[in-house]
Amino acid sequence: MPWQLPPLNPLRCFEAAARHGSITNAALELHVTQAAVSKQIRALEIALHQRLFVRLHREIRLTSAGEEYFATITQLFGELDRATRSVTSRRERARVRFMGYNTFNLRWLIPRLADFYSQYPHIEIDVSDNLEPVDFSRHRVDCAVRTGRGEWSDCTSVLVAPIEFRPICKPLGPADPPLDQVEDLRRHTLIMSATRSNVWGHWLRIAADTQIEPAGWLTFDHGSYCYQAAVEGVGVAIGEPIFVDADIKAGRLYYPFQQSYQDNISYYFLHPAGSDKPGVREFGEWLVHRAKSDVTSALPKNINDYFSESAAVF
Repeated sequence: MPWQLPPLNPLRCFEAAARHGSITNAALELHVTQAAVSKQIRALEIALHQRLFVRLHREIRLTSAGEEYFATITQLFGELDRATRSVTSRRERARVRFMGYNTFNLRWLIPRLADFYSQYPHIEIDVSDNLEPVDFSRHRVDCAVRTGRGEWSDCTSVLVAPIEFRPICKPLGPADPPLDQVEDLRRHTLIMSATRSNVWGHWLRIAADTQIEPAGWLTFDHGSYCYQAAVEGVGVAIGEPIFVDADIKAGRLYYPFQQSYQDNISYYFLHPAGSDKPGVREFGEWLVHRAKSDVTSALPKNINDYFSESAAVF
């Protein structure tokens, strides 16, 4: 036997009016006019052959039939709402395993993951770090960020950001040695990462065409340690602007010199060629676009010329 159902639009208007006890408030909720709500309720009453409201001068009251009907449809609307939310939230969740570098993950990716999840709540990102060249047949990951020149032939590579270095340190106090010119570095401790031990030398050759013997050297395994040491005033680090942009803007660090050194390698987003793993494309596109925005903010304005050489293709 076919369902004997009332017209649904009038039913919505009746439920809203009964819940609010007001035609006016029902109209506001449904974004229609009061006249439209009244017309729909009247259509429902005609269809049911029952008066549902007693209309007074400035208010409406449910009749006994209206009260009974409202109680029933409230329960049914609640069940329909729960069923609808259950179905719409049943979108398949994707789990993406990502491998980056310690410093990249800690200083750039993790502070921005909330932005990714706000756009893709159904995608979970498992974050790991490793210094080894990625091997998708051996490493149990779906995508990675690695440094290189785009030379990978066994996977798809998309340019993320150039690698550039500048000296960074905590704002100097009155008792600190000056740091107005490159030669002043002789009176400071220089901080470097063990994986980037040659960067200070490259920068000094560009900035002063000389080698300088500083007051001391301090080496850490990870660049993230170097940045934290600089924030704490331990010495002058050589760092990548995209990893310290927030510290620069907050005044925790500053650039004592404007000269920079650009490495001959860059960051690339990698994933197996032809992979259709759910979530990888969305994560990769978000990462590349967000990094380009951050790099454009942190590095010189002509940095857009760099990105024009490589379009993001997934």
